[in-house]
Amino acid sequence: TVSLLYQTAFSGRAEVGLAGDDALHIKVSADGAAWHEAIVIDPATGRTGIGTAAPSSTLHVAGTVRVGQYAKAALPSASANGAGALIYVNDESGGPVMAFSDGTAWRRVTDRAVVA
Repeated sequence: TVSLLYQTAFSGRAEVGLAGDDALHIKVSADGAAWHEAIVIDPATGRTGIGTAAPSSTLHVAGTVRVGQYAKAALPSASANGAGALIYVNDESGGPVMAFSDGTAWRRVTDRAVVA
């Protein structure tokens, strides 16, 4: 076992390292007694798990994910963010919608139309 333990008043609050297996673990604790596995990186596959100790894809998030929220007038550059980037547009025609970058423009996930 190799790990770094971060403490407050001699009570563990965060740990990073190989704790009990070969995967890289990042754990946190609010009280030094109850620990929460925040991130695990599988050494055999390089897969990263957030909220799961057994990631089944490159990035496996066990729970909800929140993406950035933007008004149409403040959309970031679709080309600078690259194809596949995701955002939430809160004032799109017809109501709020998830959008993705095609590398050039932001497109609504619902119908692939350009966010206008």
